[in-house]
Amino acid sequence: DYYPRFRFIPFVFENPEDYDELEQEDELVFEKIREAVESGEPARVVNKTNGKEIHLRCKLTKRQKEILPGGGLINYLKNK
Repeated sequence: DYYPRFRFIPFVFENPEDYDELEQEDELVFEKIREAVESGEPARVVNKTNGKEIHLRCKLTKRQKEILPGGGLINYLKNK
């Protein structure tokens, strides 16, 4: 179970095979991450090195979605 203590977003690949196509030096551009997390829709990632598009998903509870933008659990609790 994911608990956002820090600002790491638990994305998973919509297509697990996309992971195997990534190379260590690839340059990735993540687009509209906040919107994807809030809506539950897939996040679009463009691999600028090879031009391929990847989609990632993030399934969070309502509370986890509230905690994440503030910098994690410690900041969330401090500001309550």
